[in-house]
Amino acid sequence: MKRVNWIAVGIARWYDCKLGRMTDRALANLVGTTEQSIRRRRVLFKIEAYSVDLAIEPFAHLFGIKSDQFIADQCGVSVPSVRAYRKARGIARKPRAAELAELCPIAPPARPYQAALGLVPDHEIATAWGLDVEDVEQVRVELGLPTAPPLPGAPEPVAIEDFHGPGLGYESLLGTMSTAKISRVVGVPEAFIEARRQFLGIDPYQRVSRAERFVHLFGVIPNNVISKLAGVSGARIRMLRKARGNQGPAPLLEEGRCVE
Repeated sequence: MKRVNWIAVGIARWYDCKLGRMTDRALANLVGTTEQSIRRRRVLFKIEAYSVDLAIEPFAHLFGIKSDQFIADQCGVSVPSVRAYRKARGIARKPRAAELAELCPIAPPARPYQAALGLVPDHEIATAWGLDVEDVEQVRVELGLPTAPPLPGAPEPVAIEDFHGPGLGYESLLGTMSTAKISRVVGVPEAFIEARRQFLGIDPYQRVSRAERFVHLFGVIPNNVISKLAGVSGARIRMLRKARGNQGPAPLLEEGRCVE
């Protein structure tokens, strides 16, 4: 056991329990002192500097029993950090069969994004829920679900180079934004821009909302999952479904996929 020189340490401080539990800089900012002062006191206590490994170490006994996500939540670090710690020590992850049993015992799933697997591209799901694409892909593959086709989007605008001359030089923007916005950007009257667009035979710009990209999934996956993917409110999704006469609930279980 490391012996501490209590004469050098002096009186106890309220933040002594946090030494080595967070970076010296973060603790210094919390206490309102200098980083050097915190470091000096930590060294007097013979406490190692904070590191991700030290944060994970008290929970290392949970590897193989709990998922990387669970351990990351417990020790306050990222899932990739937990995964790297586990792999560096040759520790196997929790068996996927056990994880899947936790994820989806019957219905609904513990992870709501499962409802979108195989229907929405993995990267879209990962972005919406802040996950690694590899993790989403692994769950999908082990559930036996296919790769989802790309989501419908706005048609690609016709690529055109800018012309040079008075009242010109904005042609590459036609079809990519509204006439009013182009007018504000380049300082040319809207009437001139609209006439130029028609002369060049370029279709007018059409804005496609994120919610519109998911209308083909109405009634297939729950509203709350679609709203999360689209980044809009559940009320917006319900309004769109009502406008299209599609108000039926998504099925509870479809081809082995757990949904709400």
